[in-house]
Amino acid sequence: MSIRELFTNVALGEQGIWKTNTIEGISYTKNGHDLIKENEKKSFWFHHRLNCLKKVIDTTSIKNDIVLDVGGGNGHFSLYLQSLSANTVLIEPGVSGAFNAVENGVQNVINGTLKDANFKDESFDTITLLDVLEHIEDDKEFLVELYRIMKPKAKLILTVPAFQFLFSSFDKEVGHYRRYTLKDLSNKLTQSGFSIDYKTYFFSLLPIPLYIGRFFINKLRKKEKRKGTGHINKSGVLGSVLRILLSPELLLIKNKVRIPLGSSCLMIVHKPETNGE
Repeated sequence: MSIRELFTNVALGEQGIWKTNTIEGISYTKNGHDLIKENEKKSFWFHHRLNCLKKVIDTTSIKNDIVLDVGGGNGHFSLYLQSLSANTVLIEPGVSGAFNAVENGVQNVINGTLKDANFKDESFDTITLLDVLEHIEDDKEFLVELYRIMKPKAKLILTVPAFQFLFSSFDKEVGHYRRYTLKDLSNKLTQSGFSIDYKTYFFSLLPIPLYIGRFFINKLRKKEKRKGTGHINKSGVLGSVLRILLSPELLLIKNKVRIPLGSSCLMIVHKPETNGE
């Protein structure tokens, strides 16, 4: 794969990081990538999300695909894609996130936004959009842009936080504009041209504890402490219990069974080969 063939507005910068000529404002907490850098490795939340995603990725067919990890942050998921021999490109608007991704071993990193990069039409076989869409003010326009740069039959794998009743000051601090239901997200995706393959909630045990817990989280005075909450150590007692209790989700997702409730949404969609599909 020649990364130079994918875009028109990117140049190679320091430490091998590609940079767009401009970077528009982004809605994300200050120093956010550095704050979660260590948490990602030991977090129950990141661990379970990764395991759920592994159940919906065809490890055989993705080999040699050109994959774009949009808003890939520190490269946690891009590294997994690389391990599957996918030709992975991570694009991340945050400078610290882009540099962390390179340090973590991601091979192709672009520091910029999707719009700024101006990728060519029908460039990618797969796109991953993991807890990013909620940071985009005009999410419909963003989905249309993703559709443009995907090849026919290409897949989009995305996760977003679920249910607006869970929206709190915590969401505002980390740059969320909204949370979603499967119905709302499905409507936006189909209106953008996508066909839906699978949709489900996950983290099924968390909505009620989150709803109650965020009242107490808001009482924490320091924002940095609030941002550290929720990243329970996967090897600790509580993390181990949660992993056991949520392990049935992995089997349900593997068999494309829809989970009726959860604090996150997971959807797999594709770009139709023809308008008539």
